[in-house]
Amino acid sequence: MLRDDGKTVLFISHKLDEVMRVAEHVTIMRNTSVVDTRAADGLSRDDIARLMVGREIDFGRLADNRNSGAPLVTVENLRFSTIENVPILRGVSFHVRAGEIFGIAGVEGNGQSELVRAVTGFLHGRPVLYRC
Repeated sequence: MLRDDGKTVLFISHKLDEVMRVAEHVTIMRNTSVVDTRAADGLSRDDIARLMVGREIDFGRLADNRNSGAPLVTVENLRFSTIENVPILRGVSFHVRAGEIFGIAGVEGNGQSELVRAVTGFLHGRPVLYRC
C-alpha cells in the first residue's frame, strides 16, 4: 500500500460514507478555506456535514430523488462528429429526473462543450431546430 511506503494519498469527495471508509484524517473546507482537520476516528458523517455547511443537517429529511418519476430529459446514443467527420461524442446516454442535479465533467477538449451544445440545440455556433 502507498500508506505503508510512507506516501500520502489525497482523496477529495463529498461522499461522506466513502470518506469515512478510507480516511485516517479528514480536512474539511468551506468557501475555499480550511475549517478543520481531525482524525477520522471519532468523526461521524453528521460531524463532517456540519463542518462542511456550517450548520446541522437532518439527513432524515433529505428526499430520495433516485426514483422521482419519469425523466424530464432523455438523451440516448447521442453521436456527434466535426465537419471533418472526426467523432466527438460516441453513444452518450443519460436521463435527468425532477430534483436531480446533473453535472458534466472532464478534461477540456473531450466533448463536454459539444455535449452541452448538442443537448441545448446549438451546434457549429448556430441553433439547430429539433422536431419533437
